[in-house]
Amino acid sequence: MSQNDQSFQRSILLIAGIGVGVLALFAFFSNNNAREAPRATGMSAFQKPVSDVVADPATAAGELRTHFVPAYSHIYVDSGQPFRLTVTLSFRNTDPQSPLTIHSVRYYDTAGKLIRDELSQPLIVAPLGTKEFLVAENDFSGGSGANFLIDWSSGDQQISTPLAESIMIGTAQQQGVSFASRGVEVTRRP
Repeated sequence: MSQNDQSFQRSILLIAGIGVGVLALFAFFSNNNAREAPRATGMSAFQKPVSDVVADPATAAGELRTHFVPAYSHIYVDSGQPFRLTVTLSFRNTDPQSPLTIHSVRYYDTAGKLIRDELSQPLIVAPLGTKEFLVAENDFSGGSGANFLIDWSSGDQQISTPLAESIMIGTAQQQGVSFASRGVEVTRRP
């Protein structure tokens, strides 16, 4: 091989190496910008809902109704290995005109044992408003059969039934899992 051919090959390899380096830098900065995007658009890290004292006793009065929402702090993969998940409980007032009051958000484990009540005081949910509650990925106390019971009322107002759902998401190594469970209204016993 002549010196000109060797110089040409080195030049091609150098240009290819520079191109790969530029692409790697572009991918790196694009990935970091994608991670930064939520901050730029005004989104922030999850914050537990502030427990607002119910100001209007008429709103808090009335028949208590209950939603049951299944949740999964982990699921099983491969040969029974737990795959941890973050759970977001979303409780949405679907009524466009009337508020509702959440009295309790109780989180239970797979055996039906109460883990905690997410609220210390009732919360008002504005018309078409939403309250969210988080079970962090590192809190797997609920297990694969966790659930929430949400007690709420609408005072003397007849309102549309709220929407309650849990959204589970988790990532590990090269695997990601996400799914949702819809809650159902259950009959309360006196």
